[in-house]
Amino acid sequence: MSKTATMTISLVALLIGIVVGGWTTKNFRQYYNTRSIIGQLNGEACSTVFTLQHLRSGYITNAVEFLEKKLDGELIGFSGIMLAEPRLLKSDPSFLTTLNVITEYRTHYPQKSGSPEIDAQADKAIDLLNEQTKH
Repeated sequence: MSKTATMTISLVALLIGIVVGGWTTKNFRQYYNTRSIIGQLNGEACSTVFTLQHLRSGYITNAVEFLEKKLDGELIGFSGIMLAEPRLLKSDPSFLTTLNVITEYRTHYPQKSGSPEIDAQADKAIDLLNEQTKH
């Protein structure tokens, strides 16, 4: 085989590899993102049904307690991501708005989960996130 033919075959193989690799990566990312979104929606739907069932049964205190615990978890998760990627906090104003809403809510309605560890993590999360927003 000539040198030109070898180079042509190699170039074609490289281009095919790039196209197939790009297509595979795109499909994997799309699948992963879809699974992530559907998982989040599934969790949200379950917690919404749980809360609605408690509210409709007249167990308002149970629903509020559940939502307070859910907020603690979201706050702790939110702070973990924002501390790992502080640029995200400044890249979208809705993150700061959410942080302010949570802080105002917690100031107006202080609550303890019954778990000193979770309470400490939630308090630390608010402090750390507030510190991040000052920079």
